Amino acid sequence: MATHPPPIVNPLDCVDKLGTADRIGYLTLDKERVKAYVMHLEKEYNSLIPNPEEAPPNKWAGYAKAIVMAMKMNFLVKEEDHKFLEANMGYLYHQVVTDHMADLRSRYTVASREFERNEIFGVQKYLPDQECVHCKVGHQTVGGPTECNFSYGPYDVELLKGSAMSLENTLAMMVGTGSFLTLHESSWNVFLNVGIPNKERLHLIKGKDLGIVEEVQNRIQLLDKDSVMPILVEFHHDILSPLSVPAQLFGYVCTLAKVQRKYKGPIVLIIPPHHPGSWEGFDEYQAKKNLHLTWEKMGSLLGQMWGLAVCSFPIQTEGKDVDTVMSHPNWAVEPLFNEDRQCTREYHRRVYEHMACLVDALQPWIVTVANRQNCLKFKPDINRLLEETWSNIHIPGTWFPTLWMDSQGRCVRRST
Repeated sequence: MATHPPPIVNPLDCVDKLGTADRIGYLTLDKERVKAYVMHLEKEYNSLIPNPEEAPPNKWAGYAKAIVMAMKMNFLVKEEDHKFLEANMGYLYHQVVTDHMADLRSRYTVASREFERNEIFGVQKYLPDQECVHCKVGHQTVGGPTECNFSYGPYDVELLKGSAMSLENTLAMMVGTGSFLTLHESSWNVFLNVGIPNKERLHLIKGKDLGIVEEVQNRIQLLDKDSVMPILVEFHHDILSPLSVPAQLFGYVCTLAKVQRKYKGPIVLIIPPHHPGSWEGFDEYQAKKNLHLTWEKMGSLLGQMWGLAVCSFPIQTEGKDVDTVMSHPNWAVEPLFNEDRQCTREYHRRVYEHMACLVDALQPWIVTVANRQNCLKFKPDINRLLEETWSNIHIPGTWFPTLWMDSQGRCVRRST
């Protein structure tokens, strides 16, 4: 006897709908509670280990994921669900990125503290016979002929606006502000580097709009109207601003979340790795690396509240206990920063790998505008089959057909 494949279930049938009052995430925020939470982060900043339970739970990501899955499977989606997805896109991508970071760190392995000492020049075991002219450190392996030139800096945005340069094969846009202004050569034609070299545009003044928002919106104009290209934005810590780090993070998150609600693809705020100064010793380097981990946790919790994806590129070892650290088995045992505290080839290689890995995690949850609109359209073939089914019910002794969804998401009749 022939067996039939199980019916394809609409993912929206497997999740509970939120009530009308909870349909739009950011509108449920209590301003006084948000203010109190930021004050709590400021007060406990130096000894803070943020507790995820202190931020409101992300209850919008689950239903948003179900909508995306339904669209990917070509199910019809109601207009109210389409609007739900648009309003809560940031919460969806926040959860995707949170899951990605957890998966990423689960793949790190335990290594000796000696591995950590190789991250900065002057502490690591030096390789004088293999010193690179450009990086000014010893390399364990031979790289490409131009890999250490570090020549892929940011494009001039105003010149790009009048350019005919195709972005067809571009995976994502990178808006660097310091640590990611220069990218690995493999990023060329893959990641659009439109960083912000002018730090004056990033200065934060209490009570005024953030320059980063205007800069990001200016760069979105480079893309098509219905573009869903991921936009990665580097967090810039303004040391001249009177605002604390938690307050600066809050400013970045809540203002970029507003941009996210109007943009059709993901926007991700990236917390940069710690870049040591020339005066820093190893102990200070360790302490400030840990501080950047706190920035990431704070940013993620604030993003959970406002609906914005926030993460880091963990290219540096992370402490596990007194004697060991967590690192990636694929990393070369080479400095990330040379004697002048300039970024080396190994630094740029790791950043590139994390950029590619992040975009790869986002792609399954990006739905083109055309696909979204198509799922809202009237499907005559489905309607016809439903009408036939209704007619068959009223004919005595007639077999009642069972409707199935095929691999293309089409409604078909199963024969016996």
